[in-house]
Amino acid sequence: MTTKTDLLPLPPLYIVPSVEPVDYPDVAQALIDYARANVARAIAAKDAEIDALRTRLEDTVRDSTNKIEALRARVGETKEVAVRAMRQRDAQYNRAERLAEALEEIRSRSSIDLTMRSDQFALTALLGDIHQIAGAELAQEGEQ
Repeated sequence: MTTKTDLLPLPPLYIVPSVEPVDYPDVAQALIDYARANVARAIAAKDAEIDALRTRLEDTVRDSTNKIEALRARVGETKEVAVRAMRQRDAQYNRAERLAEALEEIRSRSSIDLTMRSDQFALTALLGDIHQIAGAELAQEGEQ
């Protein structure tokens, strides 16, 4: 790709067009210096642009890295919250199963025993058993 570059002004040349620059080494050196100055000027502008782009890229990479690290931290926190929620859900499910089993045992005892016992003392003892089963389940619940 070719870009048009503004050239520096020519140095003063005091030679006749028919004379070769070899005959005038000072003039030849002036032209060489002129060419080098133009190249250096063009390169300096490109170098400045490259440095600016490099700085911008480094800033972008640093910002992106920081954002990625922040997102990784949030994912880790979210994962921990999800694991805790799953453990709580499992604990609640296990509790519900235990309470359902205890309730079923209470129902089976009370149905059978109520029909078989007609005296009030036996019914009171049965009610005490029922409370004991329920209390034991709730106490086990409190320990966990």
